[in-house]
Amino acid sequence: MPAVLAPVTYEPVRAVRVLSQQGALPQLQRFSEDALQTFQVGVPLIFVSGQIQEATFSAADVLVGFSSEKAHNYATAGGGVTFGLPPIIPQSTDLNEPASGPPPNQPSATVIPMGAAIRDGQMGAYCANGQTVFSIALKAGQVFTAALLIPGTYYGLTKDNTTGFWYLDNTDTAGNNAVANLVGFDTSCPNTVAGGCRVFFTVKAAQRMF
Repeated sequence: MPAVLAPVTYEPVRAVRVLSQQGALPQLQRFSEDALQTFQVGVPLIFVSGQIQEATFSAADVLVGFSSEKAHNYATAGGGVTFGLPPIIPQSTDLNEPASGPPPNQPSATVIPMGAAIRDGQMGAYCANGQTVFSIALKAGQVFTAALLIPGTYYGLTKDNTTGFWYLDNTDTAGNNAVANLVGFDTSCPNTVAGGCRVFFTVKAAQRMF
């Protein structure tokens, strides 16, 4: 019996490989996150006044890349935290020792419990650099065909307002959001109208940061 391929739903955009070198890892960098951001993992990112926000494509946005994590909803840009440190542990917290507070003779130090999540005020982004290939779901009901691989044609990225994830629309080639250079499709997906499809793309040179 042939394997049943799992249906494709709207999902995070993912960095899957690098064109220039076999085995190379996609470029991942961290940038200061703007205040009050609530976007999903795997969404297109732009700089606004030096801070990372989700793209809107109300204009010809220049993409930094795609988020590697969900936004943190910081009250202030950059999180208002000390760079490189996780959340500060209150000095009244008992860290399994009779004495609490900073380490002995180190009044400026911070006790970091094992397993504490890094909270550096920044957002990770897989960079749109022309070498990184990303995967994305096609719009529901669409399928991939080789006829879509047209040099110089770029396809639109659109946000699904229900899930917060983005998909590629293979009928949209003219808007500010038409930034995806289609390079193939994921053979592990059904590629049917009912089952959906996942495709691979790089970002248009004129609308990428790197």
